[in-house]
Amino acid sequence: MKKILFLLLLVLGNLSFSDYIKEGTYNGTREKKIFLKSYKTENGIKYFLVALNGYVQGNIFETEEKSFKIKEGEIVEFLLDKHYEDFVDEENRTDYNCTLKVAFTENNGILLDTGNDCAGPVIMSSGNYYYSEKDSNVPKKYWGKWTYKTDSGFDICAYIDKNIFAHDSDNGNYLVGVREENGDLILDGLEIYEGAPIRREFKYKFLSNGNINIDVYEGSTDDRLYNSYNNLRKLKRKELSKCKTFLEN
Repeated sequence: MKKILFLLLLVLGNLSFSDYIKEGTYNGTREKKIFLKSYKTENGIKYFLVALNGYVQGNIFETEEKSFKIKEGEIVEFLLDKHYEDFVDEENRTDYNCTLKVAFTENNGILLDTGNDCAGPVIMSSGNYYYSEKDSNVPKKYWGKWTYKTDSGFDICAYIDKNIFAHDSDNGNYLVGVREENGDLILDGLEIYEGAPIRREFKYKFLSNGNINIDVYEGSTDDRLYNSYNNLRKLKRKELSKCKTFLEN
């Protein structure tokens, strides 16, 4: 770690960047991704970062509270977010911690280094990542809201927005990947469930009447199909306000 940090300081020390960093999806080698987002606090701003290595469970990290947004050229510490322990028994909680050193380089790059206190799959997250405009934003032509009834008669809504989406009212996803395949839209999603990140892909088939079918996979579309939702009715006009995204609730 010390060698990498020395190189970071050497590269960044004499540079003076002024652009704020991009928020969204950063792609590394193979299936490695970083998702980065800021949020306002009572006295400032924090960033959270999710390190994803394939479709196994990832880790969430966050900064200490800051007064200003991060700019290119900064090296920032991200500490392991342990909110997941709120959902486990006290005897299963540990003193495990992990610190990331993240250098925000020019041209929307990230150089990530894991600390000596880290263990497990997160160690594989070290390396270079680059911001992807394509994987951070769904094309506007696909935005919309739809609805269907469950077997028990409940109305469920699904939606696609600029950088969030959901296949039902309770399971919102941050966007970490977009691709179009044989007329279908495939979204790579990151859901935060009980303090832990879950990554999986969703296939959307757009029907001629504006309705959609959704296939939900346990990982990528190469993995087992988890569930399917067919012929969801497109919402229009006043109906749209009845379907709120997980960021609006």
